[in-house]
Amino acid sequence: PAAPPARATTAPGLQAATSDNLLVPIQSPPSPPRAAAPAAAAHVWQWKSKRSAPNSDPAAWTNYGESDSRAIDDAAAKGDKSARLGAFIVELDEGRTTGMQRSAAGGPGGRAVRRVARTDPSAQRAGPPPGAATGGTARWLWNS
Repeated sequence: PAAPPARATTAPGLQAATSDNLLVPIQSPPSPPRAAAPAAAAHVWQWKSKRSAPNSDPAAWTNYGESDSRAIDDAAAKGDKSARLGAFIVELDEGRTTGMQRSAAGGPGGRAVRRVARTDPSAQRAGPPPGAATGGTARWLWNS
């Protein structure tokens, strides 16, 4: 009697996929779609980097980074009176669209903060370089 046909064996990552038992690579299933990045808010939070300039001067203000802006927004939405940004605390005024940034370590002084529409001329200026004012690593710039 004739011997039965040889049975194909498979190795990890291979499967017998043809009628003559050739081994072919298994195709991985497609990756699931990535979650979309959160949409940018219609506004941006800024701190006053040039103290002596009038508030109406767009060059007087510097945008916070996206993560710091989100932290301030979250605090304002919850009705909190302040938001912690690493070494700094932003104390929000009653209306939750303005406030003061102060050192968490205490001490005199502070910087005005405000929320403006992204279409505001001051919001069009480049913000801090990545990482410079995000995650609580903002630095005080003492300009007169």
